[in-house]
Amino acid sequence: MTNSLSEYYLTKMAMVSNPPHTVKFHDAEFFNHSKFQYGIVHDYINRDAMPDKEVWNLALRGEDFLNSSPSYSKKIKTKEEKYEYNLAIKKITELQNYFGGIDIDAHWENWGYDEKRNLVIFDLDGNVSRPKYEKFMKRFS
Repeated sequence: MTNSLSEYYLTKMAMVSNPPHTVKFHDAEFFNHSKFQYGIVHDYINRDAMPDKEVWNLALRGEDFLNSSPSYSKKIKTKEEKYEYNLAIKKITELQNYFGGIDIDAHWENWGYDEKRNLVIFDLDGNVSRPKYEKFMKRFS
């Protein structure tokens, strides 16, 4: 259940288009229009052995820590952390580009592993408006 209309829109968009790095969504429906309640059904997600939360969320800032920030070396110390940082940048960038630059809430808490152990976003929310939603959906109708 969610109260986010943009989450409902992005879920519907994902259902018709199969974007990269997203869980498989099965259904998204209105439950109560006046209370802004929507139900979303997706595949099971496992959150065991997730990438490091701080490293993942550093990637969300959109800063190039590899080249420009002296704080990068203080926060990302191991090869594993560097890999996770680059993985986050790659997945988030590909997902946002797929949706035409819509800013997706790609915080660490919204990701998990699907049944094939792929890291996917399951809480797909962002700044999509009704016009952006309708324009996107027309491409797949």
